Amino acid sequence: MSRAYLFFLGGTEWYDLGNPIFKRMKDLFRDDGNIVILPTATSYPKSTGESYGQFFRRNFSSNVNVVPLLERRDSSQEGYIRSVEKADLVFFTGGNQYRLIKALRDTPVNDVLINKLDEEVLIGGTSAGAMVLGDIAILNTECTGLDEDDVEWDYGLDLIRRVTVDTHFVMRKRLWRFLCLLSKFPENIGIGIAEDTSVIYDTYRREFEVLGDDYVLLIEPPYQRSPKNGKTERYGYKVHVLTDGATFSVTRGARVFFR
Repeated sequence: MSRAYLFFLGGTEWYDLGNPIFKRMKDLFRDDGNIVILPTATSYPKSTGESYGQFFRRNFSSNVNVVPLLERRDSSQEGYIRSVEKADLVFFTGGNQYRLIKALRDTPVNDVLINKLDEEVLIGGTSAGAMVLGDIAILNTECTGLDEDDVEWDYGLDLIRRVTVDTHFVMRKRLWRFLCLLSKFPENIGIGIAEDTSVIYDTYRREFEVLGDDYVLLIEPPYQRSPKNGKTERYGYKVHVLTDGATFSVTRGARVFFR
């Protein structure tokens, strides 16, 4: 049975094989395989793509292709589709997650990425590039309440379901906005990843692993009831603080099972 891995990186990583995140990625990577870098989210796709391309060429493979998939129409170009189809590793840079969603969701390239999960492939992203891989992605920077319109979100690339990821979680103090989003989607588990830290999902074992220097907050969604004043109260959030080496699985009922 094929085994794909999703790498969710929290941002501000140390790009070196001395970093256990990239060491693990290299260990799982097929020697001299094909790598595609997607700088879609960044405001500086040329320079950002070149920087990531240099890192992966130096440390992983000579077969690195930076695909400038910047507009929605680009996601239907045959050359770009073929590049992603042949990739053994696909990596999304950081930037603005809405750019990624607008350019990629429900396109031929998005379909290829979903289908590749049935192959031996690594798909990863950092910061915004990690946040869009699930079925629901948070968009806005801040959230000040728990009412219906207090958090901006959109549908993601749907490479994994019932899991929502937020990044730069500790440095940028994003717990409140994440609680806002999860209160709207109680069927989803929340994974908040700090800087230079990652969560790796093994599609064969259906298991997550924490890897890196800082913390991951794992949030099980609340139970809800609506009181008379029209507001929705939430009960029973469960917050788990995890570090390097922690492993867990997620049940269909959006509950966590620790290994």
